[in-house]
Amino acid sequence: MNKKYEELQKKIVEMIKEHSSKDSFAESVNKEKIAEIEHELGVELPESYKWFVEQYGKGGIGIEVFGVERNGNHSVTEETLFYRQFNLPKSYVVIEDAGEWVYCLVTDKLQDGECPVVDWDQLGGTGIMKYENFYEYIIESFTDSIENM
Repeated sequence: MNKKYEELQKKIVEMIKEHSSKDSFAESVNKEKIAEIEHELGVELPESYKWFVEQYGKGGIGIEVFGVERNGNHSVTEETLFYRQFNLPKSYVVIEDAGEWVYCLVTDKLQDGECPVVDWDQLGGTGIMKYENFYEYIIESFTDSIENM
């Protein structure tokens, strides 16, 4: 694994340990659950998102990152399939509902195991690329939430 990504993972783990409660996340899941999500959505997920879901299932600090619920349901699959009814591109995977828009992984832009995160809404379609990868997205989102606590 890339040393830079290892450092980002450590930062995320530290943030979670310091600023979240036990109920902020679901539970760790196995690789088979991740493979089910990829199969159901017909995409390959980035390594950073797979790592997060394997470790935490779903959840966040001040936000909710979709993934796998405690009961085993795939909230990421449910949300993505819901938005596909409204012309969400097939390569997009919904990871957070921010109200007026959703944040999505752009899986057809996967490069070296990572892909960008963009915002998308039903009326305007894709906004601007927000983050180069899921690690950047999660660190900035958690940081914003922590600063506003």
